[in-house]
Amino acid sequence: MKILIDPGHRNNINDFGATGHGQKESALALEVSKKLQKVLEAYKVDTYLSRTSENETIGIDARYKKAKQINADLLISIHINSAANSSASGIEVLYKEQQSLATHLTNALCAATGARNRGAKYRADLGVLNGFNNSVLLELGFISNAEECKKLSSADYQDKLVDAIVKVLADTYKLVETKEDVDLKDAVNKIIDSGIKINATSWNKIENINLKNVPALISKFGGVDELVERRVITSPDLWTSGTYTKDNVRSLLIKYSKLG
Repeated sequence: MKILIDPGHRNNINDFGATGHGQKESALALEVSKKLQKVLEAYKVDTYLSRTSENETIGIDARYKKAKQINADLLISIHINSAANSSASGIEVLYKEQQSLATHLTNALCAATGARNRGAKYRADLGVLNGFNNSVLLELGFISNAEECKKLSSADYQDKLVDAIVKVLADTYKLVETKEDVDLKDAVNKIIDSGIKINATSWNKIENINLKNVPALISKFGGVDELVERRVITSPDLWTSGTYTKDNVRSLLIKYSKLG
């Protein structure tokens, strides 16, 4: 899956979006967007940012054009709201085509944070939503509200927002989180520390293991006969015939790392 995360504003050098209580909308949106990108990467989602810094400017048209260019499945535009009434508060998600997704996001965000639920709102006058059908625009709170602005500036509160967004996306698009394989990572590090020269990134994640490189790895370990003698492997035919799998290699690495 491909998702373009769009930190709102910075359409030009003067556009920081709404401001209030010492904060700028564009900066807060960028903070949340970067956190969202990092978490989504754990779900093997190809994530892109429409901009990566406050020094970078990007027009509205360029945002949805980038989504089309990368053939994105979804565009999520991150914003912070503002109102003349300083007591205005809450979260809302704007949509043109994606009503169901917008509703689920609004409900999840409010449930996770305790914020007022302002609902999912249809908007046909926004460039991003008009330019790309599979898009939603999140208004994560009011920068004009002192209490809400303080929350939005908090790393813990931002994490709650991000976790709620990711949960909805995972449920909607059937995304599965890929947990770090701590045992394999530790095993590879121990092998390297023992003086055997192997590339960590080639072996410490099962998806990175290239079976074509296994014979060279076994040679570094002394060969099949040596591994049998040391009781690291019990089925030499598996390794001499080349019928092993990535799971077999993972087991081999972990067992070898435990040798005295």
